[in-house]
Amino acid sequence: MNTKKMSDLIRVNHLRTYLTSGDTCFKAVDDISFDIRSGETLCLVGESGCGKSVTALSILRLLAKPPWKISAEELWFKDKNLLSLSSEDMRAIRGNDIAMIFQEPMTSLNPVFTVGNQIYEALILHKKISQKEAKALTIQLLKKVGLPDAENKYDDYPHRLSGGMRQRVMIAMALSCDPSLLIADEPTTALDVTVQAQILELLRQYQQESGMGLLLITHDFGVVAEMADRVAVMYASKIVESGDVQTIFRNPKHPYTIGLLDAIPKIDSKAAYLKMIPGQVPDSSRYPQGCHFAPRCEYAVERCRNEKPDSVEIESGHFVNCWEFERVFRQNQKV
Repeated sequence: MNTKKMSDLIRVNHLRTYLTSGDTCFKAVDDISFDIRSGETLCLVGESGCGKSVTALSILRLLAKPPWKISAEELWFKDKNLLSLSSEDMRAIRGNDIAMIFQEPMTSLNPVFTVGNQIYEALILHKKISQKEAKALTIQLLKKVGLPDAENKYDDYPHRLSGGMRQRVMIAMALSCDPSLLIADEPTTALDVTVQAQILELLRQYQQESGMGLLLITHDFGVVAEMADRVAVMYASKIVESGDVQTIFRNPKHPYTIGLLDAIPKIDSKAAYLKMIPGQVPDSSRYPQGCHFAPRCEYAVERCRNEKPDSVEIESGHFVNCWEFERVFRQNQKV
């Protein structure tokens, strides 16, 4: 039975993405669920290696099978089940209805084609317009994303552009076909603070104009605070807490979320060191039997170590995967 909400642009329900190598199975994404509505920004946040990028690649079916295996109870985009589409139908959706800005623009752009040509080809493929129209629209897009001297930069190769310029080209390419959903994977990584702000403002403006949904993948809570409507916190292949951005910042319930927020430097802090979460992230081929965070959690009890916690809705739209969230909350209120 299809339980997809008609208001959802995309609905991901119990997504699992595993990588098999010999006799070893690596659980990159292990049973996560979320949805995104038109005009909404969901920030998927967590440390490197937790499964954020694999989640995005799973949605777009960009992982080779084998060795990867993707399964889900639901993976719906509008009225389409993405997991049941043919490869040809999926190619028609990628870059057209769902676009992605990849994490590293220097490796995402083809070094042997000019930046203009790479956008031009996408327009020819998806919009079925003439070559003259495609070139004019490409230059218009490059101007729209703030690339200086766009007419001349059209014929430049990626290595001749700065990191910020290459990221603007990637955004122009992603927005060229007016996608309904944009997936942005760490779009401001390795950019200086001024360029970061410009890139985020560019995405926000386009979203306001078009009503596009945005899945923003990041490990930077500053970006989350500025961009998110809702937040999903990911740890070791699982979403451990999710809710609207104000709830997550002001009323976090999962020990991992609390640990991440406590690790943010405070301007008025007199502490000589930053707080840190003790221990190491578990190996994705040998996750703990119970809660994945239990070996690092100061609140863990025997149940946490032996049973996987359920996702509990503790208030409207605020979900947490933790057996001891009530005790965690009470103890943090006393601090």
